[in-house]
Amino acid sequence: MAPRRGLKTKTHFRFRIDLWDANAGTILAHVAGIDDLEMAMAAYRAALTRWPNSRVILRQGERAVIGDCIAAQMSVADLTHVNQHAFALHAATS
Repeated sequence: MAPRRGLKTKTHFRFRIDLWDANAGTILAHVAGIDDLEMAMAAYRAALTRWPNSRVILRQGERAVIGDCIAAQMSVADLTHVNQHAFALHAATS
């Protein structure tokens, strides 16, 4: 079968999940890149289950969306509300 032409692998996603060192100074491993918030939350929870003693952080760009086990128990609706509030504060101060 001939290879398909014109298809490119996507490398930039809205959300990313990384394993960090204990001081959150260095990324040890990139776990996932996802565009959908609900899928990103599911992947984040799965990463916490897979690596329970590691620092797992879900980011949107440079900003950490959630990065601890307590926040992982938030519903997607709660997280969306928190993000909307954070965006409104950011827009008001910019």
